[in-house]
Amino acid sequence: MEMEKEVITVNVNIENIDKLKDLSTKFAGQCEQVSKTINEINDLELEITV
Repeated sequence: MEMEKEVITVNVNIENIDKLKDLSTKFAGQCEQVSKTINEINDLELEITV
């Protein structure tokens, strides 16, 4: 599965750079967790009985 790439432009005051870096780090961690969860779901072996 190919992931779409999206570019987001943000204007930031210099005093908010540290906050932005912190948010970016947190967001990257959340994205990694979502990816792990999706992989775990994809790895499930489900059996459907009708």
